[in-house]
Amino acid sequence: MEKKLVKVPFKVELAKKIINGEVDGRIVTRDDKNVRILCFDRKGSALPIIALVEIKCGVEDYFSFYSNGRYDIYENNSKDIMLEICK
Repeated sequence: MEKKLVKVPFKVELAKKIINGEVDGRIVTRDDKNVRILCFDRKGSALPIIALVEIKCGVEDYFSFYSNGRYDIYENNSKDIMLEICK
């Protein structure tokens, strides 16, 4: 049976489980770009998550995010981090 990935809102603990291989899934932006989280605990900033986001094939750029995965606190943004988990 084929596994289906379902997009769910970002949660730090679930993202850590995906990174550690405890949960089958992946971390992506709202517009489906691959995300590699470097840290969840940046000091001295309201944006504690630092991640590399694939902006085009084989090229990444770094971005900061709020702890809820949002790029912009005021509105949904295509750069917001989402989780895709197997259902």
